[in-house]
Amino acid sequence: MFPSLVLSSPVVCIPCTYVYSTASTHRVRAPRRRVFPRLGVHNAAQQHTYSKENDDVLANSILSNGKVTKIAHQLLRSCVRADDVVVDLTCGRGTDTLLFLELVKADGLIVSLDIQQEALDITRRRIREEFCEHISDEAERKKIEERVYFARTCHSVFESVVDGIAEKKGKKKSETNEIEIGAFTMNLGYLTGKDTDKSIVTRTRTTLEALDKASKLLRVGGLITICCYRGHEGGSEETDAVLDFVSRFPPEITVTKIDVLNRSGPVLLSCYRQR
Repeated sequence: MFPSLVLSSPVVCIPCTYVYSTASTHRVRAPRRRVFPRLGVHNAAQQHTYSKENDDVLANSILSNGKVTKIAHQLLRSCVRADDVVVDLTCGRGTDTLLFLELVKADGLIVSLDIQQEALDITRRRIREEFCEHISDEAERKKIEERVYFARTCHSVFESVVDGIAEKKGKKKSETNEIEIGAFTMNLGYLTGKDTDKSIVTRTRTTLEALDKASKLLRVGGLITICCYRGHEGGSEETDAVLDFVSRFPPEITVTKIDVLNRSGPVLLSCYRQR
């Protein structure tokens, strides 16, 4: 029901198969169950236009509990367009992929990557059981599920995966013959859950490789969000390396850091291309 990709050397992207890679891994934190709006509620203009309502929600996210994952989603709502190409670089338990399904419509493209099959399966299940729970028509449910392209691979090789899918979908390239991306999301650490393997974590080298490529493909008005977790072994070192790396992005990309200082939790980095 869900399209997936094959990754080989050279890279070939084909629906209905999987990507396998021995490259380093990447993880995200477990989300709470979300209630999704019915499809068609938001149009393209509403999705990326600043409004008083959006400001109030963002302010509440900061002032009420400071949960950076909610703040990240409010920032994404202000930037993502209905026809965007978007990439969840570390799908984990699917929270960001589900948000992209809400914001990006049929003319866009959603790519969701993870190194573990378990994470891809969790995300697929959440799409069926949560995002599509109000849809009784099986054909319509399948159509929605097929809007997400899954690839089991490392986030550092996302460019080849996206290029293969975009070419098959006929997505327009830029003057430099590259696909422009509207948004990237990245949640560092491990896959949470009672029985998950928490020894599988993101690695600094591949994380920085992915960020370097993402910064060059981000369209004007596009956004990268990075949630950096410090509680696991190597997490603080990876966070410091990412902070140093994004602080050296060119001035046309505005980099913001949000960190709740008096409570443990992730650091949120947002990288917005202004021009």
